[in-house]
This record gives sequence, C-alpha cells and structure tokens, in this order.
Amino acid sequence: MFSENWASFIERGDLAFLRKHYTLAQEYYEEALSLAPENPLPYEKLGNFYYFSNRLELGFKHLIKAFELGSSSPLVFFNLGRIYFLGQELLDRGRYFFDRALALSPKHEPMIGTYLGILFYLKGRVEDAGDFLSRYRLSSPLKEPLDFFLGCILHDLGSYEKAVKSFKQAISFDPRSEESFLMMGNSQFKMKDYAQALISYQKALEISPNYSSAWKNSGITLQYSGSPIQAGESLRKASALKKKTREKFSSVEEPGLDRHLWQHTEKLLLVGTLTNGNLPLNLD
Repeated sequence: MFSENWASFIERGDLAFLRKHYTLAQEYYEEALSLAPENPLPYEKLGNFYYFSNRLELGFKHLIKAFELGSSSPLVFFNLGRIYFLGQELLDRGRYFFDRALALSPKHEPMIGTYLGILFYLKGRVEDAGDFLSRYRLSSPLKEPLDFFLGCILHDLGSYEKAVKSFKQAISFDPRSEESFLMMGNSQFKMKDYAQALISYQKALEISPNYSSAWKNSGITLQYSGSPIQAGESLRKASALKKKTREKFSSVEEPGLDRHLWQHTEKLLLVGTLTNGNLPLNLD
C-alpha cells in the first residue's frame, strides 16, 4: 500500500522545478518514487526531468518504466520518440512513440508531425517526407529544422533552385547554421553556380572554421572552377581535420555526400525542452 504523501512530493518537485531549484526538484521526485514504486507518475516526472537536463540514458530508463506501468502521458511517448529518433538504428521504434503521442495529443500535430516527416526522410522515404513536411510548413513551431530538411529533400529530388530557397529560409531563422550554408552551397554547385557555392561554403567556415565538409566541398568546387592550387589547399585542410577527428575522409567527385544531418536532429531535441523557468513542455 502506497503512502498518501507521495503525491505531495510530486507537487513540491514541480514547484521546485518552476523556481529553478533543480537539485531539490530531483530529490522530491525521487522521494515520490521511493514511496510509490508501482505508480507511473514518479517515473514520468523523473524521466522528463532527466531528459530535459540532457541525461538521456536516465531519462530513457525512467520513461520506459512509466510506459511499462501503463502511462498515458503524451509527453512520455513524445520524449521516448525523440530519444529513439536520435538513435539511428531504432527509427521504427521512434515512429511508434510519435504516433502514440499524436493520438493522445492531436492538437500538437504540427510539432509531432514535423518530427515524423524528418524521420521519414532519415529512413530514405524522401517523397513521403516532402509531403509530410510541406503539410506543416506554416503551422510547425520547428521552423529552422523543417526548412532545412525540406531543402535536403528538394536537393535530393533535383529541385535545386527550390532547395536554395528553403535553405535561405532556414538561415533566416538560424543565421549561424553552418549546415544550412553547406547544403545551400551543394545545391548551388549542382546548378553550376560555383561562385555562389564558394560563398556559401565560406560562410559555413566563418561560423565553424574546422568544418571539414565545408573545406572539402570548397576544394572540389575550386577544382571545377579552375583553381587547382587553392583546391589542393582546401582538400588538404579537410583531410587533416578528418584525421584529427578520426573520421574517414571520403574521396568524391562532387560535394554534398558528407552531410551531418544528425546534428540537426540533435537540435530538434532541444526545441521545447529548455526550462527557462517553466515546467517542461506540456502536451496534455
């Protein structure tokens, strides 16, 4: 039989969290869990708390326990989906939890649907992803990631001019997105606009000087534009950076193959999860 006081510890934990007393909030949630180990709510609170503090392993452990105990919280399903979403090998599992979150909280369809659309893209279903993301183009709160991935989709489909427009839109939301500049340069390269492609790569490097893909793509573009000496310097720089990070340096004839899309999925994990003095995102 559970102590009647465990729910009061949940309330105290929520209040401490609201006041940014995070260590105290964790202690209250843990006390509630010790008093009610078979109730999903303390696991929900701790799981979301760990998730929001970027301790994903602990977050997953508690959230999956809440799920196993019959939680019906859409936020539990949403955060489990986001954790699986980050694990490339478990995308189908991520979709299962996003679908459950969507069924429980249909009013948040634009946000959850954006995740689902990007998940389709990462699974190689490019046209389905494009249809999905286009549907939420105006309503999604995830503006920069949506436009970035729409640009990637349009690039993969060969619509390079439209891709450039999407990347420019993404940049308008996040002017320091080196990946958006890189991918915009790749689309401009495909259009044989080598001068603009080089400008885009240079902007990526101004934001991130050790961005090996931007150095490599600059080198390839310089080769195509007839500047072999500068091209060699850029490619050597890219190769040296790859060796430092122990990444394999791929030899390609055109830029664009070294895309670090998972950095953008990690950005998604932060959307709506920053505390800023408020309780975690509420999907109820």
